[in-house]
Amino acid sequence: MLTHFLAHASRSLSLMEEWRSLVSQLIAVCYRMSDVVSPVVQSSSPEGLIPMDSESGNEGYRVTAQMVLVCCWRSMKEVAMLLGQLCQSLPLHYSDGTSQTHPGLITEAQVEGVGLYFRQQLLQSRHRGAFELAYVGFVRLTDMLCRSRSQVLQQLPSLWLSEVLEEVKSSDPSSKLCATRRSAGIPFFIQALLSSEPRSSSCSLLKMTMRGLIALAVPADGDSDGSNVPQVHALNILRALYRDTRLGENIIPFVSDGMQAAVLGFTSPVWAVRNSSTLLFSTLITRIFGVKKGKDEHSKKNRMTGHEFFTRFPALYPFLLNQLEDAAASVER
Repeated sequence: MLTHFLAHASRSLSLMEEWRSLVSQLIAVCYRMSDVVSPVVQSSSPEGLIPMDSESGNEGYRVTAQMVLVCCWRSMKEVAMLLGQLCQSLPLHYSDGTSQTHPGLITEAQVEGVGLYFRQQLLQSRHRGAFELAYVGFVRLTDMLCRSRSQVLQQLPSLWLSEVLEEVKSSDPSSKLCATRRSAGIPFFIQALLSSEPRSSSCSLLKMTMRGLIALAVPADGDSDGSNVPQVHALNILRALYRDTRLGENIIPFVSDGMQAAVLGFTSPVWAVRNSSTLLFSTLITRIFGVKKGKDEHSKKNRMTGHEFFTRFPALYPFLLNQLEDAAASVER
């Protein structure tokens, strides 16, 4: 209700400064609320955060713990939705290249601050529910950034994307990126940035990201002694991007490279790489052939002729042939 009212507030309001002050207070309250509930929401055992002595372990107290957990989850959800809605709906206060100021209720600095908040929630949270809640609000923010007339805000998606990809590539031991749970919220973060890229553009961010991720997913010979964390992250992120229907046909040119990365990952001595490669392979099969159109797996509805397959993905013919020859040779030994 509050965001709906603010979104329809006239730019000619005589109390514009008061409205801006209210927006600033709202954002500050959201940050404080997140600080309070985050330890509960992101904990692997949230009920255990509530002190319970030996005499109070009755059914009523357990219900209270569940109530607190539910309230924390709902608070986190409303914070994400409110911050995303504020950025998406409120008129932006900014200055263009001609030094002309456009009055609004939310500033560029506040929008960037909200983006950094979502970035922290998505990249550092280990609990799936926590970063899924943040993802909904972050998508609203990225949509606003791509449509914004502010040059400062337009550059943020590219900047954030470059920084995250560089952190993924570095495999820095001090990095807070989560290497478990299928890379946690990292794929969600990159997916939101890329899917919000305007369709009228040349998809430069998508092309840059896909090339970089595929290069990480297929490490060069001699890199076996290095860390496998970047490769696992790359495979998990690729899986999320291939599954995203909003990317449409723009992702198809990279299917062949993704399939090669998945197949080559099967031979890795590291279980995490093999696991991520298997998940990526399954996603690509669905992306190529579509969902099953009948219960009979051998039905013509679920098939594609070899001619059609290799016409669409010509690079896979020599690759798959080479893989089959290597497999046959190893069996004969």
